[in-house]
This record gives sequence, structure tokens and C-alpha cells, in this order.
Amino acid sequence: RDYSLQKVRDDVDLSIKGEPIEFETRHRHKDGSRRDVAVTLRPITLNERRLISAVSQDITEHKARERALQEKAERLQALNRYYAMLTSTSEAVVRLRDPDLLHRELCGILVELGGFGFAWVGKVTDNGTIVAVAQAGRSDVPIELLDATLTAETPVTAALRSHQPQIINDITGTSAGHDWMSAVLANGYRSLAVFPLLAAGQFPSVVTVYATAPHQFDDELVNLFNRLTSNIGFAQEAKAANAATI
Repeated sequence: RDYSLQKVRDDVDLSIKGEPIEFETRHRHKDGSRRDVAVTLRPITLNERRLISAVSQDITEHKARERALQEKAERLQALNRYYAMLTSTSEAVVRLRDPDLLHRELCGILVELGGFGFAWVGKVTDNGTIVAVAQAGRSDVPIELLDATLTAETPVTAALRSHQPQIINDITGTSAGHDWMSAVLANGYRSLAVFPLLAAGQFPSVVTVYATAPHQFDDELVNLFNRLTSNIGFAQEAKAANAATI
């Protein structure tokens, strides 16, 4: 961390009293770059004078390796969650024949296993309104504020019209003035993704997922969601075809 002048003075006072002090901070190098530094303060006596020995060591590369290992571990944990999410969804597809039950199960899996803050499935009604049929997670805003008609300009309607996923990795960078954006931001979410769900050869519904961190939906995660939603669509198509032949 960056030490304040008062914090430096406090540490010097402690060191003068005989207590060695070790801390990490950041210094500005003469070339203008910021460097990670480990500092050790020790009391010494020289010619009967009490002085402070200050030794600093550049640990920038060490800290960079630490951060890289931490990011790699966090990414591995996230991937494990996401693939567990995919596996559980595939099991639910086989087990549940009712689409509404499947949608509720899907939302729960996305929140509980995927670690996302909020997930909901919206479906287009006969009059062109999009209504929520399933949801899970934390949302203090009524779900109706996130619904719309097909003529509205939202990520949900864009996904339904284009039949393509809609990814917003930084909601704060989206054009202001939309009710849906204000509702999402008010709940602490910073990124979202919307994926169409295939049924009967069409895309009458979508699943929307929210994350508290920006830039959550990278290419690998989007591809995994595409696999997940494709599995749901193909299974529902197969079940509908089998039902029609009975």
C-alpha cells in the first residue's frame, strides 16, 4: 500500500523505541514508473547516537509473479464453477420435461453454482410483452422494471430480435437514460449477458445473467453459455418432437 507521511513517522517512532518495522509499499522510480518495495526499519546506535537503518528492496517482479499466480488460481476456480454449472444444467435438461421447471432450475444453477448475482428467464407473450417466468439471486428491484415490449431498446429485446447473445461488460459505460440500466446498477451489478433460448424452431425466450464485476463475460465464458443454451434448446426440441409422435 502507499504509506502516508504520518504513517512513516509513526513507524520511525516505533523503530526508534527498539521495534523493527517491516512493510511493503510503492515508490515512484526516477523514470516515472511505480515500483513495489519492501522496507525494513531497524534501530542502530552509532557514536552513542540512536539512528534508524532503512533498507529497501525492489520486489516489483516478485509481486507481479504473485499477482499472476493469484489470477491464475482465481481463473481456475471460476472455470471449475462454470463447468459444474454446465454439467448440472445438462442433468436438469434430462430430468425435467416441463420448460417452466427447467427455467427455474437453470436460474438457480447459474446463481448457486455459477456464482452470478442474479439470473432470470424472460418469455415473449402473445401480445408482444416480455415477462419473467423464472428468477434467482439478489435483486431488490421488481422484476417488472427489467421486462419490456419487443419495441423497447434493451439488451433483452436486442437478443430476441437478433437471435444473438448480447454482452455488456461495463454497464456504467452504456448510454444513460434507460430504466433497465438504472435498475441493474442500483443492485450493484456491473456486467450482464443475455442469451436466446431455442424452442419450437424459434427464440421466444432469453436467459439474462448479471455479475457484480465488470468484464465478467470473456469469450471463453460466452462460448460456454452458448453450449449451455444450445443444450437446453436441442433437448426441448427433441422432447417436443417425441411428444408429437405419441
